[in-house]
Amino acid sequence: MIDTQRLKDKLTDLRLKGMLPQLDTTWEHAAQKNLNVVTTLNLLADIELEQRWQNAIHLRWRQSALKEKRTIDQVDFDPHKSRQEQKTRILHLLNLDFVSAHSDVLLIGNPGTGKTCLAKCLAYAACNANIKVLFTTAIDMINQLIAVEADHSRLSKLHYYYAPGLLVCDELGYLSLGQQGSPLFFQGISQRHQQKSTVITTNLPFAEWGQVFDSTTVATAIADRLVHNSEVLILGGTSYRRKLTSHQSRRTTDLLGGVPGLSSRPQRPYFVAGQATTRHPCVYMHPWPIFPPMVLANFITDGNRFSGWPRHVG
Repeated sequence: MIDTQRLKDKLTDLRLKGMLPQLDTTWEHAAQKNLNVVTTLNLLADIELEQRWQNAIHLRWRQSALKEKRTIDQVDFDPHKSRQEQKTRILHLLNLDFVSAHSDVLLIGNPGTGKTCLAKCLAYAACNANIKVLFTTAIDMINQLIAVEADHSRLSKLHYYYAPGLLVCDELGYLSLGQQGSPLFFQGISQRHQQKSTVITTNLPFAEWGQVFDSTTVATAIADRLVHNSEVLILGGTSYRRKLTSHQSRRTTDLLGGVPGLSSRPQRPYFVAGQATTRHPCVYMHPWPIFPPMVLANFITDGNRFSGWPRHVG
């Protein structure tokens, strides 16, 4: 008994936290099965390795800055033919060979076509493979690099974006990076080129990248590095979110029954927070205050002026 406690103390000192709680159970199992010392030690070593692997995966997840755990079974390949045609390529990326080959992945398509979802699937798969991952947006990455200029720690921040085995840079193209941000983005991509893997999602084709960067020269240089030794997937179709919102709006219309602006009935103007509209605010979940329909019906506009105030409702 004293020897067992002494062994536990030594395991604690060695920080073998996986082996320690399973020690008594493993000894009992070894005694029942009449296992020799080497086999028993192998069992304990396997327990410790498994615990450390799980801890490492948990650490990778926390470091990744991912907000949700996306898996490929959550991806719908049916909405558009382009996604169906590239399903094999997408599934092949999940084996993460591109990470070990230090190649890049570019996901190009209109907003709502699943680029970010696929990028998060790749990032989460890499976390589960114990690969250091960082998920960020292009504009947030640039803002972080610009912000550290004052305390002269830009090199440290550049290393922060260089270090991950997989960097996912989302939403490139929605906002211009400007004169200050364009060279910083180029610097970050150049450091990682053929050294680490980068996944980039963008809504713009390469020919329009000059709108995002300060000059076509910088845009061409960045695109040249990203296209070299990379997988380029173009996702077609309309926005999945818009399709979902349209479906929800139709359901809401059916529940309301004959909402002005969505039926053949005469459209009567409503007034919501200073704007006249024929669309009932309940349908579109307007963020402004929503007044009762009887009150709204009494707001009649003439141009940008009121022609009358609402009658008392009560």
